[in-house]
Amino acid sequence: MIWLLLESLIPFSKKINTIIIAEGVETKDEFEVLKEMGIEYGQGFFFGKPSDL
Repeated sequence: MIWLLLESLIPFSKKINTIIIAEGVETKDEFEVLKEMGIEYGQGFFFGKPSDL
């Protein structure tokens, strides 16, 4: 269900000249799907674990 919403938001974000940042990306599979969908930015454990300041 969330993928349907995301598929609608991607073209909308391009029309209004904004970006979508995927939050909570935890696996390579999630990253690959998002990349194929056209999401250019993301954050989550897949990219790096939180660290102390």
